[in-house]
Amino acid sequence: MKRISVNVLDLYLDSKNPRHDPINDRGEIINYLVRNEKIKALAKSISENGTSPLESLAVMENENGNLIALEGNRRVCALTLLNDPELCPENERAYFRRLVEHSTVIPETVECILFSSRDDANKWIELRHNGEQEGAGLLTWNATQKTRHFGSSDNTLALKLLDYAEKKGFIDKQRRDGVLTTASRFLGNPIFRSTMGVKTGRSEPNVMIDVPRDEFDRVLEVFIKDLINGSNNVTSRSRKDDWEDYAKKLKSEKIAPQGYCEPSDLFETNIVKDESDNANARKKNRNNQSPNNRKYIVPSDFKVNIPDKILKRIF
Repeated sequence: MKRISVNVLDLYLDSKNPRHDPINDRGEIINYLVRNEKIKALAKSISENGTSPLESLAVMENENGNLIALEGNRRVCALTLLNDPELCPENERAYFRRLVEHSTVIPETVECILFSSRDDANKWIELRHNGEQEGAGLLTWNATQKTRHFGSSDNTLALKLLDYAEKKGFIDKQRRDGVLTTASRFLGNPIFRSTMGVKTGRSEPNVMIDVPRDEFDRVLEVFIKDLINGSNNVTSRSRKDDWEDYAKKLKSEKIAPQGYCEPSDLFETNIVKDESDNANARKKNRNNQSPNNRKYIVPSDFKVNIPDKILKRIF
């Protein structure tokens, strides 16, 4: 096999392409692909962006010396019609002409990989089109991976909270993707976010909370459990009323945070230490007995050295 550059109009569509029954006529293949294989959308994308540099066409030479597109029949069809709109079905010609008129990136030549035979190309074609094949083929991104790649989206807040929940041990990697969409639906509701103590919108990258960390962890853990188990109507079929009813339930059962504090970044590591120090301080303060509960002004176990003789008589 070798890499070659070919004029688009010199490429022939594969009559044996798996997308359709064997068709020997070029015009019939084009008509079928335009009707059934979303060629118009592909042609529009090419007219706006050009062809993908990450994908090459696979071709072979037949007995007549013609180059047959073994891989990329849809792209070859779209490119052919962009280079010569007269070849497309009559009722679609105006559409392709408009694409051509408004584009400056439609290529006249394309890079191809020339294979010596169909069999030589098939092992690579099958690797591309036959699913994951235990990891040997293409692995499609799951919802979590798509959100990470595309950045800000309606799933951003849910993804961040699931990251945090995984670190806390509330959920494992295997279960997170299955609950991402449902979590995003609940967290898209401002009443539910407020109940959780989340100040951040659903698409913002930094998660801010305005409740004590331990109280936030408590409500998040319950929410995650309900997501996993589908309890309390925390499911993908839930609607606005369900989200707000669930928020009320968390409040009435005192699972939701009861107090507020200065907003802080959920992933700010020194916040945990500061809250721990504050908790210790509060604990020490609680051990300081109220003077109203004392039986004596000065406890009997209070020892002090008093040099003044008069004061010493008092004690």
